Amino acid sequence: MPDSEAYAKAVERLHDQGHAPVEPENPYWKDKSLTFEDPDGWRVVIYRGQAFAKPRLSMFANISTSHGNPGNYSGQKSGST
Repeated sequence: MPDSEAYAKAVERLHDQGHAPVEPENPYWKDKSLTFEDPDGWRVVIYRGQAFAKPRLSMFANISTSHGNPGNYSGQKSGST
């Protein structure tokens, strides 16, 4: 959640419903988020920050497949050289 107000509200709602933060299983999340455990024991990470960067289209410029269509991203028609 890049919006700090939305993050604070989500954490507040979890606290209001009796959920307390737990230690994250992955230390990567320790300083970036809060982790809560659901009733089944699954960990739910509430991330404080931008989740995904916008992809650069140039990343996909040279992608092709060895089988042609579907998935021919080389800009050429299937079967052409």
